[in-house]
Amino acid sequence: MKNRNEIFALRFRLREAIAELNPNYSEFEKYITKVLKIDGFEAEWSPRPKPRGECIEHEIDVVAEQHGTTYMIECKHHYHHHRFTGLDIPMRQWSRLEDLKRGHEHGINNSVKADEAWVIVNTKLSDHAKRYAECKNIRMTAWKYSNEDYSLDSLVERNKAYPVTILRPPQHVRTELSKKDILTVQDLIGLTDQKIEKIPVKNSVMKNIQRIAEKMANK
Repeated sequence: MKNRNEIFALRFRLREAIAELNPNYSEFEKYITKVLKIDGFEAEWSPRPKPRGECIEHEIDVVAEQHGTTYMIECKHHYHHHRFTGLDIPMRQWSRLEDLKRGHEHGINNSVKADEAWVIVNTKLSDHAKRYAECKNIRMTAWKYSNEDYSLDSLVERNKAYPVTILRPPQHVRTELSKKDILTVQDLIGLTDQKIEKIPVKNSVMKNIQRIAEKMANK
């Protein structure tokens, strides 16, 4: 496949590339924040201080806003991308939303406006997870989701917001890009010569990766 069409071969491994994002550096959550911004949302990764609900403060992966609606987003990342995400994830997010709503209603310090719960995962959903989310009106974005508008692969493809892992850069290059918060092909394309010089990677290597990223974005 690579010999016939290099870009198609890279796109074919999108699911694997998303799974390769490093959880130790919260790359999936940061990547999703960038994808949502490209898709037209105002988005913030892991807001600080932690928003308080009626009972406790909450670790929020991403807060996104569009058309006056504020979403509290839980990002669930799996290395083993063939597994299913279960019922516990949307249930916890629903409980979190309810506590945050009550905290805002009571005017508690560090409370936030929380309109809807949203869960974004890089796997498929179990049947129970789907049924519960539909019942509670929780927005779910998952791999090959039945509603194409909420399918993770569709979200990435329509914005061409591929992760840099899809390019299979050497590990030392991946590490340096992560340090600079370069997680999408758009981030790579936007690098000026001056910014590339500040990355401790051979200029020729960076230019080649950038070239492939541009080809992906233009296909």
